[in-house]
Amino acid sequence: MAAEPGYEELVAAKTALLARSTDHKITRLDANVSKTTRTLEPEMGEQVLGIAARGDAVVAGIADRERPSEIRIIREIRLTGDLAWGTAYELPIPLAPPFAVSPSGHRVAGLHARTGAGAVIELVPKPRVIASDIVGTDPAENAIGFLDEDRVVFRGGVVLTMPLVMATADPWSGTRSTQRVRLGRSAVIGDDAVVGGLGTHLLIADGDRCSSAIAISASAFCASPAIRPRSALAIACCGLTTTS
Repeated sequence: MAAEPGYEELVAAKTALLARSTDHKITRLDANVSKTTRTLEPEMGEQVLGIAARGDAVVAGIADRERPSEIRIIREIRLTGDLAWGTAYELPIPLAPPFAVSPSGHRVAGLHARTGAGAVIELVPKPRVIASDIVGTDPAENAIGFLDEDRVVFRGGVVLTMPLVMATADPWSGTRSTQRVRLGRSAVIGDDAVVGGLGTHLLIADGDRCSSAIAISASAFCASPAIRPRSALAIACCGLTTTS
């Protein structure tokens, strides 16, 4: 008997939990819909390189047919009714997975697939690069996400704020971001906060004051509502008891 394809990626939206499998299918794992509506297959000849979710927005990164390791199309995923494909946007530059989507679903952020620079792309009305910067180069550090609609955290803790004066795809020209936020291990980025591991503690960085960070035990974090970030970030972090 052939083994079932494994899951490569999990994302959580406000009302849905989705997984991307090795055969490029997307499966809804939560119990909010019937089993018959939970699987979404890629269109003929397409490969899904990544998925991202924030709030009610869920999108997939579709590979370039000629360069299958690069994301060239962002396609919306509809959660109402049957799981279905929505609007597709052709990107002005290729991105490498993973990537992030903004709370509104109108922007995505990721690393340029060929230069490694961080880039923010506005999808509507027409996809265009609205910010770009040189970011960290550690391949093991995959932290990327929106603090809010206008601020994105990249590798190395680089924070891009939109719109920048420079809005080209060339990260070596124009204005550079001077904002940095401290990243812990396996950092998770949510509403106005970055949470990561620091030994056996959680490192919580305040997105409003990028230089401010505290380290507390996971049990203390879960027991104190006053310091929880205002998002599903708290749920994800309360599942951690230690970081090695």
